[in-house]
Amino acid sequence: MNIQKIGMYIAPVLLIAGLGTFFFVYHSDEIPEIASEKNSNTAVSQPHKPAGQSMTIVPHNESASLQTKSPVAFASDSAAHSSIALANQDRDNSKTTVVVKKTTENEQLFKSVGQYNNLELLDKLEEALWNDGESAARDQITAELTERLRKIAEPAVTDRIAELLASNTLSAEQQAYLLSFLGKLGIRNAVDVLTSLIPQLNDGTGKEQLAQIFSNMGDTRWDTDMFAKNPHPLEEAWKNASGDELIKAAVADAIAGIGTTNGIALLLKSLDDDSEYSEETAQAVGNALAKTTNYEAIQFLGETLRGDNSSSRAAYVAAGYALAYNNQEQAVRSLLDWTSNAAEEDSILVEEWLRAAMENNPTAINVIMKESVNKKFDSPNIEAMLSSLRSEYESI
Repeated sequence: MNIQKIGMYIAPVLLIAGLGTFFFVYHSDEIPEIASEKNSNTAVSQPHKPAGQSMTIVPHNESASLQTKSPVAFASDSAAHSSIALANQDRDNSKTTVVVKKTTENEQLFKSVGQYNNLELLDKLEEALWNDGESAARDQITAELTERLRKIAEPAVTDRIAELLASNTLSAEQQAYLLSFLGKLGIRNAVDVLTSLIPQLNDGTGKEQLAQIFSNMGDTRWDTDMFAKNPHPLEEAWKNASGDELIKAAVADAIAGIGTTNGIALLLKSLDDDSEYSEETAQAVGNALAKTTNYEAIQFLGETLRGDNSSSRAAYVAAGYALAYNNQEQAVRSLLDWTSNAAEEDSILVEEWLRAAMENNPTAINVIMKESVNKKFDSPNIEAMLSSLRSEYESI
């Protein structure tokens, strides 16, 4: 075999060996970088950080600097990342323990609420007011207190709440919660506390909330008999509201909404001709009375309009307007019954009130159109006016 042929066989072998050596040398430089990427990925794949914890993540463009670190350095970094991840997990577990403990305490309160007396429950309520996330506990306590105090009143409880409200230590939210509780409780002592607060709550937010609580009493009343007793539980509130249009209107709404006859009489009495009450009072009373749905209240307004209650002229006019703008069928009938004996000088009021009733209450149209036909009227002018009114609506 000549030298040329040997060279032909050896050259490819040497070329392959050279490439192999080059490949090994080149990629041996990459080994630390691969290790760094592996360790970096391991650190990132540790348990997720809890909310509120900070964690440093190496940007991708900083990976080149990791090539200079030894395998020992990478092992140390990996252990450090693992320690941080374990510490974060411990903090997560600690938070979970706190939540579970708080939930357990609330569940225990729900189960054992009956073993506390009223003042002890109030202590629990105060604690719950100062701790976030205990709305369920607060509601459970107030529900229990409401049920108990409506059966047997305990003035010491509402007195303590009054002291808290006057202490200026409560946040707006805490104050709002206690005011709302008193309004829903609705017993005489609670009403008295709310009444005492009228002169104190001069700021917009507190006064608006108090006004809303009074106004809601007409809808959320639980014991109408309590309000039927004299003096009316809201009588002092009505007096204290003098000079404050917002509170005055709210208390009037409450009295009219509850609808006991002594409350209606209280509102109408304030409209006596020689009264010191203002025009704003007359407006508050008129608007409130127009919204009452209580049968006895509407009956009392009808009696006032007929003069059965020896009321003043102002009360007489207020009763007429209230019946005209009330959407109850009973109110329309009371108004129509009065027209039979209405005086000649009241013919203008009769027309105004009947038109208002027909415009605001669809039921009033049917009642007036059908029942006024066969009625007899003391005033010829009122009878003629009603005939014209019927013809007007028949043509529509």
